Amino acid sequence: ACFHHAGLGASHRRAVEYAFRQRRLKILCATPTLAAGVNLPARMVVIPELRRYEVGEGLKNISVSEYKQFCGRAGRPGYDDYGETVVIARSEDEFEAVFERYVKGRPERVWSKLGSQRHLRVQVLAVLASEETHTSEGLERFFAKTFLAHQFGNKMMVKALNGVVDFLVSNGFVRLGDGLRATRLGRRVSELYIDPITALTIIRTCSKRPRNLDELGLIQAVCMAAEVPSIPMRRVEPWKIKKFIDENFDCFFYVPDPASEPDEYELFLESVKTAILMKAWVDEIGEGELYERLGVEPGDLAVLRERCSWIAYAASQLMAIQGNKLLENAFMTMSERLAEGVREELLPLTSLKGVGRVRARNLYNHGYRTIEDLRKASVEQLSRVPSIGEKTAASIKNQL
Repeated sequence: ACFHHAGLGASHRRAVEYAFRQRRLKILCATPTLAAGVNLPARMVVIPELRRYEVGEGLKNISVSEYKQFCGRAGRPGYDDYGETVVIARSEDEFEAVFERYVKGRPERVWSKLGSQRHLRVQVLAVLASEETHTSEGLERFFAKTFLAHQFGNKMMVKALNGVVDFLVSNGFVRLGDGLRATRLGRRVSELYIDPITALTIIRTCSKRPRNLDELGLIQAVCMAAEVPSIPMRRVEPWKIKKFIDENFDCFFYVPDPASEPDEYELFLESVKTAILMKAWVDEIGEGELYERLGVEPGDLAVLRERCSWIAYAASQLMAIQGNKLLENAFMTMSERLAEGVREELLPLTSLKGVGRVRARNLYNHGYRTIEDLRKASVEQLSRVPSIGEKTAASIKNQL
């Protein structure tokens, strides 16, 4: 038996999936990450719970569509002639409810994601940045072929498009003149695949310099992005966050006024909560300790560090366009630290294949602090460092 979740590294996930395909693993315990798009030879799927915890909402029933997706993992073509799904019901009443809602139920209606302003902004900018068209008419023809137009009709689609184009023009992502053309900023935002509002938020936030620019302020600016998800954390009460803000007030780019900007302040509080976690991560606090202190699951942490590293990189690119070299370099370094979970002095070591945060710290503590230090050392000397070993030491030397 083995497990599979979003917190595993890509190579670890591939190894587990390969072993299961080869029938070497008989049981695989997985989160919903395995439900979509992975073709595995499962004869039987067991669903122990049809509810899931949602941030701010508590336990919620999963959708019928997701239930059907789970069931579809059993009896995959090319592997088995048939499949079985078992759902655990803890009472007769629950059995009836599950049977009526899920087994006999029809999947929910599918809605176009372009109905969301956020997704539409990203796609409209992408079309203009790729130079697919330079006119409003061309945009209308392009989006007339989408599921959005099919569901809501051309009239509503055109109205939504006009609103998005006006936003992009007024905020410097698109310019008028010889048609609709993405600006340098617009092209880069599209290449980074972030919401233009995220770019706008980062640019406006970074235009306000804090008294003490440090890593906490950089991480909080990153965590303001809508692309960074909010995850459940235990033992992080609002009063503790407010006290933390007061103690570190000068480190933040901007703190909204709770009286005049209540909505912005609530978003700020949420971003600070996430920043506290990610600050601990780059300070090399272990995953086990983070779970004990904050109740953060490894899978949630894996998603956060990937998203935060991506947004920090995007912020560095936006600062390059703004001509702010100091923040460009600061965000670039922070992106690397968020990806690896290390202090800045370990980045040269973690750039080596097979050297993560633990091995890098062990090497550093034993005097191997630079690439040059590693060049001077022998395989035998490196192999004596805890967690390194002869094979890893040889791999390190081969990379130098």
